[in-house]
Amino acid sequence: MRLGALGLGKGIRTIRKHNGSNCCRPILNAQNQDLYQHWGVDSLRWNFLTFRDDHIVIATSGKTGTTWTHGIVANLIFPGCDLPGPPLEMSPWLDIRIPARIRSDSTRGGNPSALYQDALAIGWLRFDQRVKYLYVGCDTRDVFMSWWNHYRSFTEDALISFNSAPGRVGPEIARCLDDIHDYWRTFMTRGWFG
Repeated sequence: MRLGALGLGKGIRTIRKHNGSNCCRPILNAQNQDLYQHWGVDSLRWNFLTFRDDHIVIATSGKTGTTWTHGIVANLIFPGCDLPGPPLEMSPWLDIRIPARIRSDSTRGGNPSALYQDALAIGWLRFDQRVKYLYVGCDTRDVFMSWWNHYRSFTEDALISFNSAPGRVGPEIARCLDDIHDYWRTFMTRGWFG
């Protein structure tokens, strides 16, 4: 039976196909929003965050300047002083599967800087009218070069960590292709998560 016939189809969408299998799992959650899941990220994790009026979400798709943007925003919030902590403590990346745990103090609003970072495409980000959002995009070629350089440096231990993460969805991430031209074709047809 189709989900739509049961009235359950609203908010469910399969994001991509990879070799005929779902790369991203379609799930209906309490907010009735689409979820984005693969070996590296899980948008469901945003549902555990209690938003506050002073929250700022730095939303950048992967390899488009998240760390750079975070540094600028953090220095605007804390001008002329030392930052209150390392970037991933000051601005938790909630949707990443590695590390596999979610800091409960961050999700309950205990993040003192009220900054959160995200690597989801805009369509899968949870919105709340109390929150300020900063979304950054980049030219696809720049994203590709940044991702290829990053991906090529993955060690065997990193690949094992990604592929053995609890609840991993979709195919495993394979070793990066050596030929940049071959990888460009893969990147443009399967995306950076394939």
